[in-house]
Amino acid sequence: MAEELSNCNLDTFASADGALKDYTLYQLYNKNFNIPCNDEREEFSCNTGQNYSFDDEKIKEFYNKLVRNLKMISKKDQYFNSLIINENKLCTYLKYWFHDQVISKKYNSTEVDKIFKAWNNSDNSFLKHSPCYIHALSLNKIQEIKPVYDYFILYDRNNNKEIETDKILKTKYCEYFKIAQMMYVSKDTMCQINVSSPVCNEYNQNIKTFVEYDEDFIISCESEEEIVKAIKTIIIVLIFLFFGILSLLLLYTKVKKIYAYAYNHHKKVIFITFSICICIIVT
Repeated sequence: MAEELSNCNLDTFASADGALKDYTLYQLYNKNFNIPCNDEREEFSCNTGQNYSFDDEKIKEFYNKLVRNLKMISKKDQYFNSLIINENKLCTYLKYWFHDQVISKKYNSTEVDKIFKAWNNSDNSFLKHSPCYIHALSLNKIQEIKPVYDYFILYDRNNNKEIETDKILKTKYCEYFKIAQMMYVSKDTMCQINVSSPVCNEYNQNIKTFVEYDEDFIISCESEEEIVKAIKTIIIVLIFLFFGILSLLLLYTKVKKIYAYAYNHHKKVIFITFSICICIIVT
């Protein structure tokens, strides 16, 4: 990809397109889901009741945030009243945060495995009560699904008719979203066949439902300057073709006249030709 995957996250998108900061997902991500566990506000405490032992404080903090956020979603009326939210999308927003953090923080495969091992541990009392199903994905699968979650943003923040004018597609991230669109199409096709795989469950439950894909919409990353330049090039080529054809027509007309003259005065032409040959021989 033109941009390294870890550099393609919600914060970098918002730096390129400031309007994203008013977007529901951005608000939830930064004002709820990503609040540190040691925040002094009680509602953001990560006292999750989990007894799993971590040997990595960074992963422990991230895991505890995940559990805290799931508990917040289970009490959505208490935590998200100030935001206009489609409640059916809360799990998708949380999953976006989760995958975005894994990629942007550059967690390795061992660290990712620790998170899912803790979640599926038999001591996880919240496992059966979680409002969102957590699919255990390898780091490779998370890297695979992350651009598809990013593609979801285009549909979530726009009406279908407005997607192609989304400002993010006018930034340096356009090529990334172009590839993300291809990955969405590929995932959609694959997941109609392999419906039971964890990554397809992730896709079908959290993304496909909210993307009204339009086959006629193809992301184009050409700037207005590039389009004007291409049009000028086409015009120049057409002008050269025009004059080339005109020259051929003029040449054809002259040849035709010569042929007609030769045909009508063939005796004279033969005599002149014969005379020239005699002169050459004598000389």
